[in-house]
Amino acid sequence: MNSTRKLQLALIGGAMLLFVALLFADTKPQPKKKEMAASQHEASSAPVLDFESYIKEEKNGFDKVVKEKATAIEKKISESSGVAKSEWYDSLIALYDGHIKPAIAAYYTEQKNGVSPSVDGLIKTGSRYYHAVGFVKPDVRSALYEKSIGAYEKAYSQQPSNLDTKTALAVCYVEGSRDPMKGITMLREVLATDPDNINALLNMGLFAIKSNQHEKAIERFSKIIEVDSTYIEAYLYLADSYEKMNNTKAAIENLKKYEQKVDDVAIRAEVHSYINKLSQRES
Repeated sequence: MNSTRKLQLALIGGAMLLFVALLFADTKPQPKKKEMAASQHEASSAPVLDFESYIKEEKNGFDKVVKEKATAIEKKISESSGVAKSEWYDSLIALYDGHIKPAIAAYYTEQKNGVSPSVDGLIKTGSRYYHAVGFVKPDVRSALYEKSIGAYEKAYSQQPSNLDTKTALAVCYVEGSRDPMKGITMLREVLATDPDNINALLNMGLFAIKSNQHEKAIERFSKIIEVDSTYIEAYLYLADSYEKMNNTKAAIENLKKYEQKVDDVAIRAEVHSYINKLSQRES
């Protein structure tokens, strides 16, 4: 992992889950395009545990106190109906969230939506499963992607004009299906409909980085800044892309722009320190 990516990881934290996943994935030398295509299929080709068995196994791994709490809430769910039932599901989801078990929380989000189906519930289910991917073993990731795709597909079929759902579904296709180009095509369709769509621009830029298409990445991230000048993280992505192209001067320029706009004093100091290191390398 090069220095700029280390800096990005420190600055962005957990708010940008897709980018954090990208950073961790890039700890090895960048693959060629054919290798990249193969890696995109990794999750779908890996051996998959039976998902229900996986959830049961994970729940059995908790201590007695947590198991008793979960059992008590599950009893309330079975005894309740309507709003009360949904609220008890929320309590169970919160319990597993609190113990950093997002896959189980996603499972119960799906169960909750089964009781009172809605497009919003499908979108939440898809999002939950997608973001749980980074917290599970490789042999479970394919199942999570499949569940995320299934939920997003149902939501999208009911609201085909929802570009956020279409973008989320496209990202899942790229990252976790056997047909990543279907996702890229969908992202292009989103941008054809809404050229200023930040989510689609961001993900197209990130996928461009992963496939070593840094000029295309720069085009996407520059567009984000044109659309929304407050999206200052785009300057970090630009700095990363320029550094990978060995354009240290441009990397420094974008880091300086970020430094000028970020409010956090500690972050500003860290960025300034790294700018100095790059400047020494440039000289």
